[in-house]
Amino acid sequence: MFCCDQIVKDHECTYFFIILRIVYYKFVVLVVVEDFMRRFIYFVRNIDKNDRVMILHDIDLDGVVSAFIVKKFLEKEGVKDIFLRYHENTEKSFIPEDYEFIKENDINKVISVDLSTDEDVKILRMIEDVADVLIIDHHPVINEVNSDKTVMIKASQISDINPGQYPASKLVYDLFNQVVSLKEYAWIVCLGIKADSAEETWHGFVEKKAKDKEGLYEAEKLLSYACISRGEGGIKDAFNALESSHNYEDIIRSLSKYKVIDKDLEKYVMNFEDYSEYYEDIDLYFVFVESKYMIKSMIANELSKNDVHKTFLVVQKDKGMVQVAARRQDEYIDMGKLMRKVARAIPGATGGGHKAAAGCRFREEYLDRFKNLVVSEIKKIYK
Repeated sequence: MFCCDQIVKDHECTYFFIILRIVYYKFVVLVVVEDFMRRFIYFVRNIDKNDRVMILHDIDLDGVVSAFIVKKFLEKEGVKDIFLRYHENTEKSFIPEDYEFIKENDINKVISVDLSTDEDVKILRMIEDVADVLIIDHHPVINEVNSDKTVMIKASQISDINPGQYPASKLVYDLFNQVVSLKEYAWIVCLGIKADSAEETWHGFVEKKAKDKEGLYEAEKLLSYACISRGEGGIKDAFNALESSHNYEDIIRSLSKYKVIDKDLEKYVMNFEDYSEYYEDIDLYFVFVESKYMIKSMIANELSKNDVHKTFLVVQKDKGMVQVAARRQDEYIDMGKLMRKVARAIPGATGGGHKAAAGCRFREEYLDRFKNLVVSEIKKIYK
């Protein structure tokens, strides 16, 4: 039988080992983070002004701002040959056309931002034959692709902040700003933060760097409108606005033509139930959108903010394909896992993302299968 003193000693021993484990864990994490940072700094410090660098970015505003920040860093380093590239069809990984573009343009450095380019390892390894690769992203790690030719940094690998709340634009800024001061572009980074609904997480940064809050909101809206009008030169317009503007008012003036998208957005946000299928037992809305602009993500963002305990899947057709914006703000259902799982059951589909916000893309003929799979998976969670 143990006496009280023995029990106290046992507890003290237990507490000691708990503290020791915590200290050890923090030490290991620190070492890992330092290794990522060392490899990142080594990569960027070895960029030469004569290098030919391709920046591959996502087509939303967070991706565009991320690419803008990288471009400004390269310009400060004296790099002249900078190639901006994005995927018209919203692919989130490297595609064969990227490899061909890299070879045709003699590119020897590739920087990928806000994209899950760790997904297709085969194409990545092909690219490594002709270029060094840097991947900076805040989506979940799909494959461990770090090698002698590739440096990958994901938000989850260097920070305990929810990756969905660490926009790629802020991550890119935080990394490159340690090498060369980019503080004059912090107000632009706030646009990426706002576009990815991460203001609350980065409240202090936004308060300090974005003095004009109303201007920030309006400029972010118009830039995001431009990004979804990519078929009409919208991405180029967004980049030009960032390049030529000194404040939010300059952006608002240069992109005023995109205000017409307000009408389409308001139509679906204000009257979404008229365009929906609702599954009350699992708190699920399918919202069907028809517009010349790819407004699905904006609609999904607004609807999910208004009701955080509902799942919203906003569906929009695009040239024989279906694109889906999936949102669940209380994170009761992991949207990223759901979209990845459903995509694996549909030929040629792609899907994934964060817990609260994700997406999926597939051929139009599989829409009914997609809906049935989603309903089935969510019902398993609601049992």
